[in-house]
Amino acid sequence: MNIDVFIGEHEYLEIITTMRMKSVTFEELLHIAGRNVSMGGFKYRKTDKGYLIGKQNAAQTTVQANEWGEPVEGVQIQLRADKQVWKVGETPILKADVHNTGKRDLYLPYCYFQAEVEVDGRSYRWTGPSNILRPDHGPYARQREDIEIYLHLHSWTAVGDFRQQLGLKPGRYVIRVAFYAKPDDGQPIRAVSNPVEIEIQPATQPPE
Repeated sequence: MNIDVFIGEHEYLEIITTMRMKSVTFEELLHIAGRNVSMGGFKYRKTDKGYLIGKQNAAQTTVQANEWGEPVEGVQIQLRADKQVWKVGETPILKADVHNTGKRDLYLPYCYFQAEVEVDGRSYRWTGPSNILRPDHGPYARQREDIEIYLHLHSWTAVGDFRQQLGLKPGRYVIRVAFYAKPDDGQPIRAVSNPVEIEIQPATQPPE
C-alpha cells in the first residue's frame, strides 16, 4: 500500500488500492491507515487510482466544542454555535457565556454589540444599528449566559480599516469573540473565547 501525503495547498491522502493481501473493505483500509494518520473529519470519494480522502483545500483548523477561552484575571468566555453549517443568505448566530471567577467585582457585557468578532484572525467591531438603549456595560455579575452574536454581513467593520466589512463567502471560518469586563477603576479586562468553526455553503448545492 502506498500512501502519498501532501501538506499545504492540497490537503489530501491518495491511497493507491493495490495491495498484496486479503481483500478488505474501505472501512478496514481506513482503520489500517489510521494507525499512523489522523483520519478524523476527512471526507472521501473514489478515484481512478483508489480513494481521495479529504479535499483540495488549505488545511483547516479542527475545533472542539464546549471549550473555554483562556482565563484573564478570572474572566473566561465560551463560544458555541447551534449548528456548524449555514447557507448563503442566512445569518450565522453564535452564543457566548462570560464567567468571572476572579476576586474583583466586574461589569460584564450583555450584548453582541459589545463584542469584537475575530474571523480567521481578523477582528471586527459592530457598526450596525442598535435598538438597545442601555449603558455600555451591565451591573456587577459573576456570569452572563447565552449572549447571541449575530454575524450580519456588512454590520461588522474591521478594526483599523473601516472600509473592510465582514463578508462570509462559501467556505470554512474559525470564529472567536472578545469581550471587555470593566472594574470600577483601572483598565478593562479583555478576554477571548475558544475558537468555533462554521461553514458557509452556497444557497443551493450543485448536483454531484
